[in-house]
Amino acid sequence: MRFTTLNTFKIKNYIKHTIAVLLLVVVIFPYVSQAQEHKLIMDKPGTFTIVDNGVYGESIDSYYKACKYSTDEQRLNRQKLDNLVSVFRQTPMLADPKGFDEVVTYLHGGCDSKFGYGIPATVKFSFQDWFSVNGKVYHATDEPPQWMMEVNQLTAHYGNGNNYINSVANPPTNPAYNQAKREEIALKLNELFYPSGKKEPIAEGIDRYGDMLVFYNPDRPEYWKQVTIRQVFELIFEFTGMDPDMAAVEPVMQIMKAEYNRFSEAQKNSFAYFGNPETISRIGTDNRQLPVLTPNPEYWSRGVPRTSIQFMTMEIPPKEEVKRLMDEYLQNQDGTYYEYLMMYQLDIISLNKLIEK
Repeated sequence: MRFTTLNTFKIKNYIKHTIAVLLLVVVIFPYVSQAQEHKLIMDKPGTFTIVDNGVYGESIDSYYKACKYSTDEQRLNRQKLDNLVSVFRQTPMLADPKGFDEVVTYLHGGCDSKFGYGIPATVKFSFQDWFSVNGKVYHATDEPPQWMMEVNQLTAHYGNGNNYINSVANPPTNPAYNQAKREEIALKLNELFYPSGKKEPIAEGIDRYGDMLVFYNPDRPEYWKQVTIRQVFELIFEFTGMDPDMAAVEPVMQIMKAEYNRFSEAQKNSFAYFGNPETISRIGTDNRQLPVLTPNPEYWSRGVPRTSIQFMTMEIPPKEEVKRLMDEYLQNQDGTYYEYLMMYQLDIISLNKLIEK
């Protein structure tokens, strides 16, 4: 592009205009923001509503199988979820809502024919707060603060893990490529995950992983099993060896094998940990890092009905952190305050009584 006199003039004008806009944002916007007085209306009587969006739909899972529940199972499971919510309603702020309308929604938690048993559900709490801006009253119904918990889902941590996808080359250049087999290996790799923190037992049947709480039956086998370094790399090798693009196989395989060969035979059979910053796989033996886990289908007690609650996960930080965030949101007059107020008032020990054995 040639910078003619006309182009130069346009560029200078553009720069001047940009500077003017930035000055407006930096200098004037703070005064406009201060004029917008946002205040929670904390004494306004609220309501409490439960909405059942259907946790019983027949959905197809990752293994191409569907979950089906009878009418009686649906009815009984709804009662279990109602009992669960009733524990939350024992908190003062949900027993008599003020400043917000509480809407609890039951959602389908995701069918899982391999690792599931109990009816899966997601329970969502929405805090539709009332607030005013310069004296005008508003109700946060579109995108209110929300908090969710998962019921009967051993795979709730899958967000912290692998995301292997079976890419397809057209046509494949690797004779070892098998689409169905590679998809199967990708599923197995994606079943591996790491928790959001180190395990910290806080009561019988309650474990903490960072901000995540897990409620379970301590009389059953472990709900998540740790896998070995050998198990992880064998899957990686199998997946890589069937890449449809032959040109990609050798360089990736060389890197992965070099990482694997750094371990002794004893280390290969030891538990895998995620977080090694010096490798592509991030897999190592440092037990100060996060363990690589997979759900354990043997955890479920199949002697109780599928309608029973046997496993729950929810995000509740430690008490002091909840208090800090609660105070911060209140100071900022942000409706998220009610979310943390519920966590602060909740008796988490009483929740474990709902786990059926």
